[in-house]
Amino acid sequence: MLIRGMRLEGFVVRLNIKLVAREGQDLDVDSTVFVPEVEEYWGDFPSFIGLTGFLERIRFAIDPSTDTFYFGQL
Repeated sequence: MLIRGMRLEGFVVRLNIKLVAREGQDLDVDSTVFVPEVEEYWGDFPSFIGLTGFLERIRFAIDPSTDTFYFGQL
């Protein structure tokens, strides 16, 4: 997979991700994620959430003024 200009080898898996809510209800999301084979190649890249395979399966909004991530079921 080519991520931010770096080619990484790995595999794609399906797993359940739990979004933990500070207020309201937690949400379990059946997701598809990429796991790089060798962690050292990941370097200091920040983690990120993909649109395809995860975010497209929930409703979400981001408030940049408070760094708040809102989420809920579709």
